[in-house]
Amino acid sequence: ISYDLKYYLPEVKNLETAFGISGMRQSNENLGREFLIPDYHLADNGIFASLKKSFELTTLNAGLRYDHRNISTDVLIQDSLELFNAFERNYSSISASAGITHKLSKKLDLKANIGRGFRSPNIPELASNGIHEGTQRYEVGNNNLKPETSLQFDFGISYDSKSIEFSLNLFLNNIDNFIYSRNINEEQITIDGISYPLYRYVQGQSTLKGGEFTLDIHPIKNLHFENSLSFVHGQNEAIDEPLPFIPPMKVVNELKYEIPSKSSKRFQDSYIKIELVSSLTQNRLDLFETKTKGYSLMNVGIGSNLKISKQTAVLFARVSNLFNTSYFDHLSRLKEVGINGTGRNLSIGLMLPIGIK
Repeated sequence: ISYDLKYYLPEVKNLETAFGISGMRQSNENLGREFLIPDYHLADNGIFASLKKSFELTTLNAGLRYDHRNISTDVLIQDSLELFNAFERNYSSISASAGITHKLSKKLDLKANIGRGFRSPNIPELASNGIHEGTQRYEVGNNNLKPETSLQFDFGISYDSKSIEFSLNLFLNNIDNFIYSRNINEEQITIDGISYPLYRYVQGQSTLKGGEFTLDIHPIKNLHFENSLSFVHGQNEAIDEPLPFIPPMKVVNELKYEIPSKSSKRFQDSYIKIELVSSLTQNRLDLFETKTKGYSLMNVGIGSNLKISKQTAVLFARVSNLFNTSYFDHLSRLKEVGINGTGRNLSIGLMLPIGIK
């Protein structure tokens, strides 16, 4: 059960103010014969406020939030063996952010933000003790984990004209007590004659930095050549090693043609597009990881809005991985057991509105 209540104060001299509360109640009960996490009860509560002040060329915003989480688990004993112990934990902290957006010109915008973040450990991180069937590994939680806190800096610049759009967004995030899972010294556990790699949740001082660059060129009104490049660099400062499960640099190139149509036609806003998704080789690895080779996937698609009487439906078709390329996704937990990424896949969709006009 979750709740969210927000109140907006009347705007005064371009000052927008809001405050509210939010939270969640969550319970879990094991009814099966295999166990990964214990029975637990979780309660989240938060209170927050935000301000936004607009000037002719500049917008300032700020936010403040307080969160509290209570987690309690139940003991579970099976065949005289204690699978899960009972414990209770309380976490609380303050999060805050402040940012500015400024228009250098009609087409050029700058933005910057600084924020302090907070994240409590979740149940899998705190209390896992079992085989995760979806990843074919044995996971062990750590109920002594501390909450994560971070200090993040963001900077962005964007340009928008009739024939070209681009944006550059960069971030630097210093995270205290960053939580992640790790296989240490090739540790394994054997159950029913099957050996599973054993992953333990640990934490330490870490740094994440990266960004995204996008470029959309449309020399004519209906033709778009959209490009994006994204990258993340993760470093475990505590042991001076790369963080595990960091995505490699990815480049996406898409050529899209929007087919002109008149308002009286049955098909409107039709398009055809071709997309090339390239993932570079990831060789910045934690000690237990293996190198993932780069790959490129070709996707194609068509779509249109379809007028049915006074209703408008959306019709589309898409072929992903057109050439059935064999590849491994570095973030896939199934890479370790030799299962490739998705092969050629055809999707056909029709989205119909429920409302009646």
